Amino acid sequence: MDIKTAAHYLKIGYRIRRACWEPEEHLTEIADMIDRVEVGYSHRLDEETKTFVEQRYVGSGGLYSASLEDLLADDWEIVVVGIRKPFNKHGNLEYNDEPDWDNYSSETDYFD
Repeated sequence: MDIKTAAHYLKIGYRIRRACWEPEEHLTEIADMIDRVEVGYSHRLDEETKTFVEQRYVGSGGLYSASLEDLLADDWEIVVVGIRKPFNKHGNLEYNDEPDWDNYSSETDYFD
């Protein structure tokens, strides 16, 4: 699908991604901003073998800034894997790695 259609699904709560991205990478909307979850790689020295070992990690890349290639791409897709609740009582989608907002209690969680 094109970016215009993908943006519509992003706005109603779905995560979107390009087909060429790694499976864990996606875009999500947070407070009218677009956040990208990215896969990164780092290298660490293994003390036993004295070689560098590549480690893969998934983390938030921060606010997303689309490139011209992304805007013109027609390989956008909706992330439908891992949806816990298609729409909760607030009308939002919930994925498995997000809090269960229908049963959320602010008394049990502490945020700085």
